[in-house]
Amino acid sequence: MRVITSLVMLLLLTTNVFAGSHEKMKELSKTQFIEMKVVEGMSAEDAEVTFNELDKDQDGKLSVEEQKQ
Repeated sequence: MRVITSLVMLLLLTTNVFAGSHEKMKELSKTQFIEMKVVEGMSAEDAEVTFNELDKDQDGKLSVEEQKQ
């Protein structure tokens, strides 16, 4: 019985973690993108260069399509 209870608990925890990791992408502003990349370890200058390369329509925001590139 303990084994079954443990497996059920593990399944529930794993499902919750998996569900949270697939959030829908949303449009990002330049500031949001830079902050996110700095947290990931990129310099702010490199993040800005990357943002400018990805922002094809030069509207100051990255659409979901632009982020996928």
